[in-house]
Amino acid sequence: MNEHDFLTLDTMRSAEYLIAALYVLLFIPFWKFVSNSAPRPVMKEAAETEGGWFQVPADIFLDRGHAWMKKASDGIASIGLDEFAHRLIGPVSQVSLPDVGSTVKRGAPALRIQVDGKEFAVLSPVDGRVTAINRQALDNPASLGKDPYGSAWLFRVKPEGPMASFKELLSGEKARKFLDDAFEALLPANQMSGALAQDGGLPASGFAREIDPSGWEALVRSQLTPEERRLDHERTV
Repeated sequence: MNEHDFLTLDTMRSAEYLIAALYVLLFIPFWKFVSNSAPRPVMKEAAETEGGWFQVPADIFLDRGHAWMKKASDGIASIGLDEFAHRLIGPVSQVSLPDVGSTVKRGAPALRIQVDGKEFAVLSPVDGRVTAINRQALDNPASLGKDPYGSAWLFRVKPEGPMASFKELLSGEKARKFLDDAFEALLPANQMSGALAQDGGLPASGFAREIDPSGWEALVRSQLTPEERRLDHERTV
């Protein structure tokens, strides 16, 4: 190999090093640009969000037994179970709904749900006659917690009785605060982390078992059929 060959080889290596250096210098700014412009998932903190633990749509009215009502323009009201209740109990294994044409009374059991072999009554938030039931809820009850205020409606009624009873339902900020207060009242400070979902922020599905593994059934009943709601119904019968 002569001197010209060595010079050619050195020149080629120098060119390769120069190209590599230029690649690194150009790639780093490009990567930063792409990384900053790409959408990033919103990270949930394992702490209370600015708006509270729960959010309630503006057109939803809550009963203190954790049933909700949404009234349509034709006067028919959809009834369901709020997000707090779904997260409290976890996936539902079976639902028993009222018959179409039957009547429901505010504060009286209107439907029953089963979770892990335990059955719980849910109180009606209004008086009325049942006009429809959600058959998808009967066929796939475990999916109800995914969209509690939408596709997870359970039955529909034509409200009857005095409109004054609607004023006892909670909406807007009062409804949201009611759910937040209910959640925080159940949790000793040392159990807060166990009751939160692993991705942070929201109460975990089935958090009643985290709070009281042996007495979760009584805890759920105290929320879905609170004593003051039963007394309200008894006074009106």
